[in-house]
Amino acid sequence: MGRRFVLAMLVASAGVGCLLTLPFEDLTDGPVVDSGAAPVSDTAADTSVEAATDTAFDVSGEAGDAADAADAADGSTCNDKVLDGTETDVDCGGSCPRCSAGKKCKLSSDCSSNNCETGRCAVCPLGMVRVPVGVAAYCIDATEVTNEKYDAFVAKVSPKTPAFPAQCKWKATGSFVPTPKVGTSTQPVRNVDWCDAWAYCDAQDKRLCGAIGSGTTKNPTPFDKYDDPNVDQWRHACSYGASPAWPYGATADPTRCNTSDRIPDAGVSGPVAVRALTTCIGSIAELNTLYDMSGNVAEWEDSCQSSTGATDPCRVRGGSFRDTAANASCGVATTRNRSDRQDWVGFRCCRL
Repeated sequence: MGRRFVLAMLVASAGVGCLLTLPFEDLTDGPVVDSGAAPVSDTAADTSVEAATDTAFDVSGEAGDAADAADAADGSTCNDKVLDGTETDVDCGGSCPRCSAGKKCKLSSDCSSNNCETGRCAVCPLGMVRVPVGVAAYCIDATEVTNEKYDAFVAKVSPKTPAFPAQCKWKATGSFVPTPKVGTSTQPVRNVDWCDAWAYCDAQDKRLCGAIGSGTTKNPTPFDKYDDPNVDQWRHACSYGASPAWPYGATADPTRCNTSDRIPDAGVSGPVAVRALTTCIGSIAELNTLYDMSGNVAEWEDSCQSSTGATDPCRVRGGSFRDTAANASCGVATTRNRSDRQDWVGFRCCRL
C-alpha cells in the first residue's frame, strides 16, 4: 500500500478557518523520509492565515479612507458639472476656482479678472478698459498710473529686483523711486524711466503697452509701426483705430484735455488728477471710461529702436501738459532713452 499524505485545506466558513485532513494516494515509490520538522498545529495555521487576511483588509480600508479624504480636500464638487455649494456658476466662484469672463458672480473675488460687473465676470480687471479688436479684445488701464499705485509697488519691490528684460540689466541694482518724486497721490507718477514702467506693469500681471496680439506673448511694437492702429495697442485704444484723430474726435479741441492751450484756463503748469477731466475720454461707448490719452503726461510704451540698453530710443506717446492740443494727438510720438526720467512722462499698462 502506498504512502499517505496529509493535505491541509483552509476552509472559510462563517469567518472561521478549519484544517481538514484528507487521504491522498501517493503514486510515487520509495522510502518515507521523516524530516524531523515539528508539525504545524491547527491553531497556529488558523492564526497565521487570519492575520494575513486581516492585514490585507486593513490596508485596503486605509487606502479607501485616504482616497475619500483626498476627494474631500480637493473640493470634488467643483468638478461635478453641477451648480452647488458656494459656486456662483457651474464649478466656479465661491470656494471653487475663479470664473472666466461672462460667468455669473457675486463678488469680484469670484472672477479670474477680479472684476464682477452687474453679476457677470468682466474680461478686464478692475481699473482697466476692454478695447475691441475685431472679434477679439485686449485691456488697457483706464488712467495713467498714479503716485499712490506706484508707491505701493515700490514698497513691495524694494530692495528686491524684479525679473527685467535683457535691455534693463543696467538697472539691476538701481532704484525704482521716482527722481525726484512730485505730485499728489491721485496725479500720474512721473520721473520714472522705461524700465521702471516695464517692471511695474509686469508686477501687476500686465505689460507695458506694445503690439496687438493674442495669447500671452508680449511683443513690442516695431519702432516704425507706432502710428499703425492695427499694430500698436496704445495707438488703437487712443482713437479706436481711426487715423489721424484725438481720443475725443477727428479734430484738435483745446477744451477737452490738459494741454498747454487748454480753454478756459490757458492750461496748467503740471498734470491734473486722473479722471479729473471728464471731457478727455474716448469718443465711443466702449472707450468712454478711458481717460487722458491726450495731454496730462506723455506715456512710455514698449516700442524701442534697439535693444542694447540704457541709451536705446523708446517711444513716448500722447503729448503732455506742455503740448498744445494739436500736438497731443493719438498719432504723435517722441522718443527718450530708456534711462531718461522726465517730469512730463508717465505711463499706463495693457493686458492681452
